[in-house]
Amino acid sequence: MAGICKISTGAKIIASVQIVWARVSGNQDVQLIVHDCLEIRETEEELKKLLSQEKTLSGKERLQLLYLLKAKKAKSVTEAAEVLGRNRVTLQDWLKKYREGGLRVIAS
Repeated sequence: MAGICKISTGAKIIASVQIVWARVSGNQDVQLIVHDCLEIRETEEELKKLLSQEKTLSGKERLQLLYLLKAKKAKSVTEAAEVLGRNRVTLQDWLKKYREGGLRVIAS
């Protein structure tokens, strides 16, 4: 079983986490994994358009990361890192910036 929990302040969602549960012997539910889920607000089409307009290599890489995740062409940050030829930690840093400030911050 899996679920998505959204944490909000008023109308603004500030975090989204995925909680994965498993049933073990004795029919007890046990929480297995809790991790951040990234909500990419832009559509695949918007990201494609932005990619075609981006002038810098670093900006293209960061937009490509968002596109890979949004289009589910990469199932994880680790997989996206392999596709982009970058370190997973670097991509996690970019995604942290995106969570904090959106496209405006990730492109800089």
